[in-house]
Amino acid sequence: MNLYKKHIVLTVLCTLVTLLALFVIYISSPISSELQPSTFQRNFAKEIVGLLKIESLGRPSNYIAGFDEKRIWFGNYDRPSKLKSMDLSLQDQQEVEIKLEKVDSIVEPGRFRTIVNRDRFFLTNGIMPIILTGDKKNWTAREIKFSKYFYFNSAFPINDTTFVLQAYNTEKKGLQLGLLVLADSPKFKFNDNLLTPQQEGIFSVQGQTDYNNETNTLTYLYTYRNQYLVIDNDLNLKGTGNTIDTFRTAPITVREVDNDGTSMLSSPPFATNPCSTLSGDFLYVRSNLLAKNENKGKFLISSTIDVYNINTKEYVLSFHIPNLTNKSITEFKIIDDKIYALFDDTVGLFELKALKDLQSKSISKK
Repeated sequence: MNLYKKHIVLTVLCTLVTLLALFVIYISSPISSELQPSTFQRNFAKEIVGLLKIESLGRPSNYIAGFDEKRIWFGNYDRPSKLKSMDLSLQDQQEVEIKLEKVDSIVEPGRFRTIVNRDRFFLTNGIMPIILTGDKKNWTAREIKFSKYFYFNSAFPINDTTFVLQAYNTEKKGLQLGLLVLADSPKFKFNDNLLTPQQEGIFSVQGQTDYNNETNTLTYLYTYRNQYLVIDNDLNLKGTGNTIDTFRTAPITVREVDNDGTSMLSSPPFATNPCSTLSGDFLYVRSNLLAKNENKGKFLISSTIDVYNINTKEYVLSFHIPNLTNKSITEFKIIDDKIYALFDDTVGLFELKALKDLQSKSISKK
């Protein structure tokens, strides 16, 4: 056997040994043994996404702050006054610093969240509590005056003067959604008929709000159970839908830690729906559950996205977004036929190839 053939044989043997070792590690790992398929099945579309570009944000703890016509904006929990942006092809990375006007002190800076829209930006911190806003021309944030005794869990602007807040309702003893209208005389009102608690009124109703400003529609996706709400601009319930998994009851356990009724989670809950985004008539939900007909290996190296038509409340299809830098997505948004997926310190741009098929299915259902 000549030297060249010996080299080929050695290379093949090394590859086989490596693959065998990886297989042994996989089947003996806790992840492999604990991950069991669910009873539901998914309708997977073939070749639905294609990776176009990867870009590093340079540091961890990022989130998607918003979009305008030309750029995507990223905030950072460790640096609340800093924003990074790129053009929609993930090029021309820039950084801006927000100036906080007449803010004497900051409480829990990691609770700040910045939201960027076409012309303005907003900073919210429900612990202080404070909402600031400013123009993107000078990036100076000024406080919007409202009751300092009104704390909130999250705030989402649907226009320059109206916010959807998730806050603690003392009468109902749980988190509820409400509208904060910041006119000459700020007004806030809960809608107690939206979020339905199960074991208790805080952890079981946790979820994510997504908004489509073209249709003036909100969705609220529960994190720990298989339900989402479709809501209009006045916080009226338009309908409810269910995700395809079987978690009708949030799998959480709480215990009382004080005589005043204060409670906390007794164990880390399992987030069935960790994040979502709303685009057109479709709610895209990242699911942490393995389907009965899903490839376990692909599930472990990807994020599974389930798509729902919010008009018909029907499940449409599913697809995978591959992990980048060995991380699954923490957040994602869809603009036209592009998916912007955040992997903590890395952002990936993907092409959504089946968008026309989704749109045609939506039109046929109307």
